[in-house]
Amino acid sequence: MVSCKSCKNEASVTQFKEMGALCGSCFCDLIERRVRRELRQLGGIAPRSKVAVLDDGGKEAFTSDYILTGIAKDL
Repeated sequence: MVSCKSCKNEASVTQFKEMGALCGSCFCDLIERRVRRELRQLGGIAPRSKVAVLDDGGKEAFTSDYILTGIAKDL
């Protein structure tokens, strides 16, 4: 059985072409770190600023909203 390359957990591992094998938790952590890094490089989001997320009801909109809400709590 394949184990997660990050935490070495063998449960619920998905193989990704670019990232190798990751469990769901490590995959979510990786995506959130990438979003945070990108925001830092672009100058970040100022406290109390408004961010619009186009919500078409798809998975991408839900994921974007979830990640940005989590990041906003840290501001």
